[in-house]
Amino acid sequence: MKKILLTTCALLSAMAALCVPTATELANMTLKMNRLGYYNTGGSIVSITPTDTEGEYTVTNFSGDAYYMPLPAVMRIDADGNITIAPQVLGNSGSLYWIIPDAAKGKLPAQFTDTDVITGKLANGKITINAYNVLITSADSTQRQGVRHNQALTSVIVAPNATITRGRWEPNYDDNYDRFLGWVKSGLEEPAHVAYAEVSNGQLTVMNFDKLYACGVFDLISYNNTFAIDPEQVVYRYWGSSNGDYVLAKIPEQLRTEEDAATGETVIGTISDDGRTFTLTDIAVLKATTQYIDYINGRPIYQLIITLDNDEPATPGDANGDGNVDIDDVNQVINMLLEQIEKTPSADVTGDGLVDIADVNAIINIILAQ
Repeated sequence: MKKILLTTCALLSAMAALCVPTATELANMTLKMNRLGYYNTGGSIVSITPTDTEGEYTVTNFSGDAYYMPLPAVMRIDADGNITIAPQVLGNSGSLYWIIPDAAKGKLPAQFTDTDVITGKLANGKITINAYNVLITSADSTQRQGVRHNQALTSVIVAPNATITRGRWEPNYDDNYDRFLGWVKSGLEEPAHVAYAEVSNGQLTVMNFDKLYACGVFDLISYNNTFAIDPEQVVYRYWGSSNGDYVLAKIPEQLRTEEDAATGETVIGTISDDGRTFTLTDIAVLKATTQYIDYINGRPIYQLIITLDNDEPATPGDANGDGNVDIDDVNQVINMLLEQIEKTPSADVTGDGLVDIADVNAIINIILAQ
């Protein structure tokens, strides 16, 4: 019995060790996107670095707000992928900015307890950090001055798996910048591997699709090889002098004035035959209430190309990436559940961050619908 117990303990220890993320895996996770309730609130490019303490890491540029909160966040990851972030100061601009669990937003720092920690999870190549806020206090932390977000914030940190290529309209002015001369198309920018894409349940979700930290959910329309986005969908929420919700809008094919307005049409793009390249034309991320182009909304885009990495399934339910959705995909996920093969993000067909029986059922439903 003693030998069995020792063997069991050794096996459990070995399994736990396999769950510990490697420094290389975490170093590849550089794209962080925030969500405020349903709406995206922008993001940042982060760097995750181990400290001298085992299981502890710093996340630089965690807030994406270099002026108010330039300090890194310290987080802990245990062998099961559970994440904790204790209340800590991320910045000081006359007041202190504390990152705290949303449940503690009514407290002063002196009232924090051991249970006042932000929780999260590392699973399937994705870090999810749940329900946090930013508490603003006086410089000595004795007086609350409110919180930065009126709803709990959630962040997702992933390794980019898609490349963005963008062509933009550039405004042309006279030598004194007094008179607008018209819009000109700049050349296509160099492709940048800065986006994350997931294909599941007939939808394509792209984080950072425009290199401005917007996130959109596109419906895949299989019968004509196109994809489209709801014109009411908020892809970005901005704080500052131009507070408000922003949507992905269709703009005229030819811009003629300094402040051309969106057309009101649904944004529809094309999908390549191999299902891995998605192209949008004549678009801009514009303020939902006005939808006209100006210097705050950024330069409009005449072409945006999203190219998925080769290991990303192009078809919803295609867990093994062979281009088909069939019984082989069902078997692939079942083998992952039986731990015969390693779980992969492509098997998360439902997009809930897990690989489980729900993904098997989702693939079966896709097969039955064919």
